[in-house]
Amino acid sequence: MCDTILDELNSKSGMELLKKLDSIELTPQELNVFTVGPRTHLENRVSDLMRLFMGNNVANAWLARALIRCLCKQYGKKYEDFTCDDVHCDREVKTDSGKLIDIVLTHNDDWIIAVEVKTWSAANNPFKEYEAHINKLCAGSNIPRKMFCLLTPSGVSVPSGVAEEKWMSVSFKELADSAWEIYGEEVKSTPHSKWHPFYQEFLKYLLKFNNEGTLMTSEDIKFVSTNYGMLKRTQHCLPKILDDFDNELKKRAREALQESLNCNVGAITPKWAAANTEKGTCFQFTPDCWQPGFHIYLWTDNTQNTGVIYSSVVAIYNFLKNNNTDIATRLRNKLSQESDSSFYEIDQWGSFFRYSLENDKTEKVAHEALVKIAKWIDKDFRISNAE
Repeated sequence: MCDTILDELNSKSGMELLKKLDSIELTPQELNVFTVGPRTHLENRVSDLMRLFMGNNVANAWLARALIRCLCKQYGKKYEDFTCDDVHCDREVKTDSGKLIDIVLTHNDDWIIAVEVKTWSAANNPFKEYEAHINKLCAGSNIPRKMFCLLTPSGVSVPSGVAEEKWMSVSFKELADSAWEIYGEEVKSTPHSKWHPFYQEFLKYLLKFNNEGTLMTSEDIKFVSTNYGMLKRTQHCLPKILDDFDNELKKRAREALQESLNCNVGAITPKWAAANTEKGTCFQFTPDCWQPGFHIYLWTDNTQNTGVIYSSVVAIYNFLKNNNTDIATRLRNKLSQESDSSFYEIDQWGSFFRYSLENDKTEKVAHEALVKIAKWIDKDFRISNAE
């Protein structure tokens, strides 16, 4: 399949595809500490984090207060009648038959709230069984007030006929909005702690489930749907195509050096460059005939819409590793004498000489610059010329 994808991309339709892809503006998504956290089952992760901010003397039950405000509006109750100074929060409360209620909030023998949390799955839980268990707890502890809540990203309702009690639907956005409304009061009443920034980050995390903002326009959706087959083939083959491309560029530059210097040249892509390829690629060449510590690099730049261009050639002598500042000084003096060069020195790494390709940034010119600088180094720093 990958053998033909380049022909497809090089066709008229392929070129139009690439041109259209280049015009699509993707909105970068801000990272959130909880979106890059542990990859456990999503609903369990959200419920665990909710428990953290709902009770048990952590963060002063901030999120429990926000949820109660939402439920009081729907149940027609007064929020001020609910004391929240010692909220207890339990996760996965087991019923008599072993079913698990996501979250159960209690405050002494005053009130109890059952919460079922959903992210993407359907609300097909045994709600009547949950209710029976909550009613049993109320009877056993003589708890006068109870509420039931289905907490979801979009605020979906409990399906008709699956529950006897009145389950209130609260969306993640409604919960977060309620939390922000009383956050100032919470901050004033509690000393600043590590939980404040984590709580703010969690509220932002909840809003991400509501998909606020458009990831793609309708026109872009239509374009992807029309070209889906080619895009999937390109996605599958692209890593290999780009790797082959980089390896061929490296091979051709290496061959140009070997022909010029008449010796074997090692060629690698440094690990630090391989991990940062968004702006370009770097190839490191080390001729066997040079004194130890010398390298020459060829940089490419892929940030331009005109395609890959060659940006610069860099010569380096690592005098820190080799403990020979005299050679570094000689290299600097020799290369800085060239009228068409610009020279930079970075003490922490060694001596740098950079030849920037300002106008013609083609592979041919890059190879010419690479060979030119290699010959300057070779003249004085070949192994046979060692002092």
